[in-house]
Amino acid sequence: MFEDTLNPRFVFHSFLRAGDDVTLHIDRAIERWQGAIDASVDRHLRIEFLHPIQGAQTVRVDLWVEDLDTSVCVYGFLLSTPDGNAAFARGDRTLIGSSRWSAELFERAASLRKDLPAYA
Repeated sequence: MFEDTLNPRFVFHSFLRAGDDVTLHIDRAIERWQGAIDASVDRHLRIEFLHPIQGAQTVRVDLWVEDLDTSVCVYGFLLSTPDGNAAFARGDRTLIGSSRWSAELFERAASLRKDLPAYA
């Protein structure tokens, strides 16, 4: 996890090959963060492409929790260069637990919740 008291996030690096669907790399970051603690199903993906990715390269996925309740978790993400200086895509992925989240996952996800005021 990346240390930031206002906006904690999980940072994941993944090698993207030409032709890869960027969704795969976002899902890998979520799987690495979430682990096999609870089963979940995809509900929604919103992605905004900001700049094209040129060729095969390592990408950085910053992941945080936008919203969380007992059975739904909305992860926000930013896909960028490894140093985080140039963004390729941003968006959110909504997952629904196959049942209520376990206390362990709920606590872990809450620790990754974005807390920056809207006016900042």
